[in-house]
Formats: sequence, C-alpha cells, structure tokens
Amino acid sequence: MEAIRYAVIEAGNADAALQQIEAGEPVDQVFSNVVVPGLDSGYDLIRQLRFWHPRIATQLTSGHVSLAFRERDGLDPRVPVLSKPYPLNSLAEAVAAALRQAQTQA
Repeated sequence: MEAIRYAVIEAGNADAALQQIEAGEPVDQVFSNVVVPGLDSGYDLIRQLRFWHPRIATQLTSGHVSLAFRERDGLDPRVPVLSKPYPLNSLAEAVAAALRQAQTQA
C-alpha cells in the first residue's frame, strides 16, 4: 500500500489490528486477507469493524475465496474481495473505492 502512497500500520493478526484501533490508532481503512490468524476469517474482522467502527473502510483480499465464509457469517455479499495476484493499479482502485464507500455510509 505504501507503493500507492498510503501510510501502512501492520498488525500481526486480526486481534492485534482490533487492539490497535481500540487503543486509538488513527485508521482510515483495514486491508486484510480472508484467511487471518486470530479470528475465523477476514469476514469476522470486517463484521466487527462494521459494528464497532463503521467509519473505517474495509477491503479483503484472497487467492481463493470460498462463498462458504460469506454464507456462514451472514455477511453482505457485496463486501469487496480483491483476488490475488493483482496489479498495483487494481490495488489502488480497490482501496480508493472502499474509502469512498465508507465515506458515503458514514
């Protein structure tokens, strides 16, 4: 993300990301893999963020996305998932779109 001019704060897992946000770390967007340590899936992370921090934009990525995650978690099927591998311009477009969507929902 730094390559497309966004500052990046890394977290070792979903729980650490949530702890950083709860501690007051200023975050505009969370970009996560669908498969993450600490929770059942990146969808779980998105669901928690949307409940507790609805102004934070969210974007998932995966090399293989199973619809089972979405169906099991009852998550909005419109949650964006950027398929790996992706070119830099696709990453930039996905990040910008997620930020715009979060602004319109706030």
